[in-house]
Amino acid sequence: MTSILDWQNRLRVRLTVDLTGYHPSLANGAEGVVVSFIGSNDCFWKVRFPGAGAWDILPDGLEILDKEFLEWREDEKRKRYEKILREAREGIWYLGPRGGYRGFSIECKHGNEVAHGREEAEKIAKMLEDHGIPVRKEVMK
Repeated sequence: MTSILDWQNRLRVRLTVDLTGYHPSLANGAEGVVVSFIGSNDCFWKVRFPGAGAWDILPDGLEILDKEFLEWREDEKRKRYEKILREAREGIWYLGPRGGYRGFSIECKHGNEVAHGREEAEKIAKMLEDHGIPVRKEVMK
């Protein structure tokens, strides 16, 4: 697989939340297949459940059942982090006026990368610092 889109219509998932308020078949443990990845950063996944049709579900409410996908995703993450280490010039924490997290950007030789959420930002910032790449803070107005 070369793209997350290659997993459409074949990635098996299980609900880890109870959504029976929307449809009686959407109980915790219901299994379905991802039919598309929607939005930036895959905010929602459209999942088809037998007897319930297709629903937009946050990935946090799903357990991925395909081990091959989990291995592919970890391999893609590893490749991304290796590329960041090869090309990074500096990392930049973007903070709000009161110090709240607004984002994290990595300035690279061939364009910029962004962290997807605070947890990933913390991981990348530590990785950069451990390899002697500067990380600075910038307060946004």
